[in-house]
Amino acid sequence: MGNFIKALEPGWLKLAQQAHTVADNAYAPYSDFPVGCALELNDGTVVLGANQENASYPLSMCAERVALFSAKTQFPSKTIDKLFIIAPNSKSKLPIAPCGACRQVIYEMQKRQSSPIEIVCGSEETGYLHFNDAGELLPNAFGPEDLL
Repeated sequence: MGNFIKALEPGWLKLAQQAHTVADNAYAPYSDFPVGCALELNDGTVVLGANQENASYPLSMCAERVALFSAKTQFPSKTIDKLFIIAPNSKSKLPIAPCGACRQVIYEMQKRQSSPIEIVCGSEETGYLHFNDAGELLPNAFGPEDLL
């Protein structure tokens, strides 16, 4: 379900700053909703992603999936430990959370690497949501084991 937190622990501050900065690289002319994502691998490497929109909306890509796919392409043997998401222009009074498609991808990535991915999303203005692992984001998830 996730826990609401008002302030970040020091280990998350670097990721939050990088996610906020990379949100400037988002291409969001249709939604005007830039999103930045910073994830940390098990060796401390940070991989960034920003959403990229397209006039044909289904061809767009969320910041989370940009970062996740990039991480596994560039560093296939490393695991993803932490993932931070921010939408700096959000008008919401609540912390943003990943869309359904991203929740599924994060969940499957966690299954694939057989170790949890800790997730924090939000901002100083809204507070943050903290999830210990992707299963909290997507209860009763459909995964690879369901295809057997």
